[in-house]
Amino acid sequence: MTKPLPSPEQPMFFVRPSQLEQMRDPLQASWNRELAAREAPPASDFNLAELIDFSKMNEVFASYLEVIGLPVAIIDFNGVVLASSHWQRLCTEYHRGNEGTLSRCLESDTSLSRQMQEGTNYAIYRCSNGLTDCASPIVVDGQHIANLFIGQFFLQPPDQAYFEAQRAKFGFEREGYFRALAEVPIVAEERVPAILKMLVGFANLLAKQSLAEHRARTAYLDVEQQVIERTQALARSEQRMRSIIELSPIPKALWTTDGHTSYVNAAFVRSFGYTLADVATADAFWERVLPEPQARAAAVATWRQRLHESVAKGLPFQPTELTLTCQDGDVRTVIAETVTIGGDGDGAPVDSRLTVFYDITQLKRTESALREAKERVEAAASAGIVGIWDWDVVNNRLVWDQVMYKLYGLREGDFGGAFEAWAASIHPDDRAYAEREIQAALRGEHEYAIEFRVRWPDGSIHYLKAVSQTTFGADGKPLRMMGVNYDTTAQKEIQLQLDKLAYYDLLTGLPNRRLLEDRLQQAIALAQRKRRKVGMLFIDLDRFKPVNDRHGHEAGDWLLKEVAKRAKACLRASDTPSRLGGDEFVVLLPDVLNVDDAISVAEKIRASLELPFRMENGQLLDISSSIGVALYPDHADDARKLLMCGDQAMYKAKQGGRNAVVACA
Repeated sequence: MTKPLPSPEQPMFFVRPSQLEQMRDPLQASWNRELAAREAPPASDFNLAELIDFSKMNEVFASYLEVIGLPVAIIDFNGVVLASSHWQRLCTEYHRGNEGTLSRCLESDTSLSRQMQEGTNYAIYRCSNGLTDCASPIVVDGQHIANLFIGQFFLQPPDQAYFEAQRAKFGFEREGYFRALAEVPIVAEERVPAILKMLVGFANLLAKQSLAEHRARTAYLDVEQQVIERTQALARSEQRMRSIIELSPIPKALWTTDGHTSYVNAAFVRSFGYTLADVATADAFWERVLPEPQARAAAVATWRQRLHESVAKGLPFQPTELTLTCQDGDVRTVIAETVTIGGDGDGAPVDSRLTVFYDITQLKRTESALREAKERVEAAASAGIVGIWDWDVVNNRLVWDQVMYKLYGLREGDFGGAFEAWAASIHPDDRAYAEREIQAALRGEHEYAIEFRVRWPDGSIHYLKAVSQTTFGADGKPLRMMGVNYDTTAQKEIQLQLDKLAYYDLLTGLPNRRLLEDRLQQAIALAQRKRRKVGMLFIDLDRFKPVNDRHGHEAGDWLLKEVAKRAKACLRASDTPSRLGGDEFVVLLPDVLNVDDAISVAEKIRASLELPFRMENGQLLDISSSIGVALYPDHADDARKLLMCGDQAMYKAKQGGRNAVVACA
C-alpha cells in the first residue's frame, strides 16, 4: 500500500478547481492554441540582450518563489541562465541528478526553446517526469532578446501511483522524494497566462530601462552636435518669443535706457488706446496716462526711485500700482513690473527695460465691494446678534432666547423645545455631522464647536456657528449644555466671492489661468495612470480689436461673454473652458482619443464663433478665431511644454490667414 503524500503548503488560491480534468497534453490548451504567432523581429544593428543587466531580477524572482513557490528564470538562446530563482528540490536533488530523468528534463527545455524560436507567444510542456514547464519570449522594441521560464509545478494534484512507479524505476529514496514532491505547487491552468504576462512585464520593464540608459549614453555622445543645433534654434526661438510677446493679451512696452520707447505690443494699444507714436518717449507716456501734473510728478518720482534701487542694488524691480488714463478717457488700475534686458550681472550694460502692465481694474472694484460687505458684517457682530440656548439633557428640554428664533427663521410656536425639534431644523446634509458632534461633547471627548447650515421655512439657507460647554454630574454623566449661535452667512458669502475671485474670470465667469493650470496638472496625472491623452485648445479671436475701436469697451466685454457661452455649448461637462485675459481663451479636454478628436472639437468652436453676433441694438459683430491644438503626451510631456506648444500652434494659425485650426507638429 502506497504511503499518503504530505499535504502541499502552497497558497490555496492557486489550487485548481477539482472538477477540471487533468490535461495529459497541456500544449493543446485553448489559451495557448488560440494566440497568434509573433511576427519576426526587425533587424537591429546591436544586440539588445547585451545591454541589459538581468541579474537585477534575481531578488524579484527569489521573492516570487518565496511567496507562491514557482521557480522563474530568464535564459538566452545559448542556454545561459541570465537571472533565476532557486529551483524545486524535486528537480535539483532528484530529476536533474539522475541520468534517466535528466534526459526527460532536457527534452522539456528543448521543446520550449524550439517553440520560442518559432514565434509562439506562450509555450507549455508537460515533461515525462510529471511536472509542467512554461515559457514566454521577452520582446523589446520588436527584438526577441531572451526567454522567460516558469516551471516545476502541477496543473492538478499529482498522480501518486505515477510518481511511486517513477521513484521505484529510478531508485529514488521514497520519503525524501515524496517530501520534495509535496513542495511542488499546484497552479490553476487558467492562471498560467496571467502569471507569465506579469513576469514578462517585470523583465520588459528592466529591459526598457536598460535600453533607455543605452540611448542616454548615445545621446551624451551627440551633445556637441546638439549644442550646434540648439544654438541655431536659439535664434529662431528669439524670433518666436518676439512673436509671442506681440500676440500676448497682456500689455507690454520696451524702453531704452535713454528714455525712448522702442516697442509696444498689440495688447498695449488695445488696452490703453495709445500707439508707439503716441508714447515715443517715457515722458510722453507719463504725460498721456497721468494728465494731472501733481499725480504725475508723484508717480514718476516713485517709479524712478524704484528703478534706481533696482539698478544700484541688483534687486528685482518692485511692482508699482498705477491708475492710468486711456486715450478714450477710461481709467484703469494696473500693476506695472519692469525687468532689465541685456547685461550679465557682472557690470555689463543694460540694453533696455521691458514693462508689463497687469490690469487689476475689476479686482480693485471687487475689493471695494468686499470691503464694504465686511464692514456691514462687523457692524452686525458689534450689535450683539448672538442667540443663547440651554439644553437640559436629562429631561430633554431645550430653551431658546428671542435671537435664536430669528437665527432659525422661526416663531416661538414653531419650536417644540426638544433636541429632535432642533435637529429637524438643520440642513439634511449637515444633520448627521451636527448630531455626531453633540454626542461627542456629551461623552466628554471635546467641547461642541461647529459650523452648520439651517434651512428656514421659506427655503433659504443660512450658516450658523455654534459653541457650547457641557456640565457633567459626579457620576460623569452629562447634565446640561449651554451655548450660543451666531449667523456666519455674510462671512461665507464673502469667502465664496474671494474663492471665485481667485479662480474665475470675473467678466465671463470662466475658470482663470490659476484654476486651468490646477486642472491641467490633475488631468495629466490621471492620464499618466490610465494611459490616456489630454487635449488643449488655444483660442485667439480674430478682428476683436476693431470691435473695441468701433463700438467701445462695453461692446467688447459683451462679445467676450457671448464667445464664452458659444464655446461652452460645444464642450462636454468634463471639459474646462477658461479665459487667460484679453481675447485669449484656452480649453482643456481631459480625455481625448487622438489629435483628430481634439481637432474635431476645435472645428466645432471655430465654426460657432464665425457666425455673426447680434447685439441688443440689432447690430451684428463679425469675428472669427484662430485655434492651436496640443496633445499630451503626443506633443509635450508636461504641462508647461504643452501650454507653450499650443500657444505656438495658435500663432501659426494666425500667421496662416486666421479663422483656422492648426495642431502642433
